[in-house]
Amino acid sequence: MKKNILFILLLSLGFYLSAEEISNVSIPSNKSSIYLEFDNAQLTIGSQGVVIGDMIFSGTDSSSLNTLDNRRIAKNFLTEKGYTVTQKLENADMILYGGCESSDIRSVVTLVLVDSETEEEYFVVTGSYGMGMDLKGDIKGALKRALKNIPNR
Repeated sequence: MKKNILFILLLSLGFYLSAEEISNVSIPSNKSSIYLEFDNAQLTIGSQGVVIGDMIFSGTDSSSLNTLDNRRIAKNFLTEKGYTVTQKLENADMILYGGCESSDIRSVVTLVLVDSETEEEYFVVTGSYGMGMDLKGDIKGALKRALKNIPNR
């Protein structure tokens, strides 16, 4: 059993280190415009229910990473870091892909910046957040944390 746990820890460390290598690639100085390509999947989290006194509250919460508010937040962060965000893919030097996973506990946003022509990865960053108040807020918090990890121009 101890050998299995040690193997899993070493395997996890290997994935962590390989992700770090990808994220250390430098961005060429002639690349500055970014097109945002966020996952449009609708994430839904269902709660088991909360008991308060004699009442049971339960329900589901749905949201997506690809909302107008999240795109505005990303544009503002990227602009502050020296990038320009374009609305047309053909005008972009790079593409920022974004995806999100959520649970009752937290949301994790992963952002990958690639060259728009060669698809070479420049970096991969993640951010997680989980207050549990609502899914939309957790996704927004995770997105902000991921964006903070993007290097300045």
